[in-house]
Amino acid sequence: MVAIKECSMLRFLPDASRSDASMIQVAVLAVSWKNIKGVSMPKQRKKSELPSKICPVCGRPFVWRKKWAKDWETVKFCSQRCREAK
Repeated sequence: MVAIKECSMLRFLPDASRSDASMIQVAVLAVSWKNIKGVSMPKQRKKSELPSKICPVCGRPFVWRKKWAKDWETVKFCSQRCREAK
């Protein structure tokens, strides 16, 4: 019930109509409005679910970063320092 009370759409209801049933209806309308507008957030992944590699220079593991999304297969080193020290 706490999440429903925190819904921003509840501020548009008059105080007399804030029963549990109306709060649930407003919360459902707010969620369905976001889905219709395409504003829903993408699923976030945990860092442990991301792919990782071992750096051949320092031997430390490093995980996938968004800036490496296009060329993850070609990434070999964890940092610029290791790239230069090869």
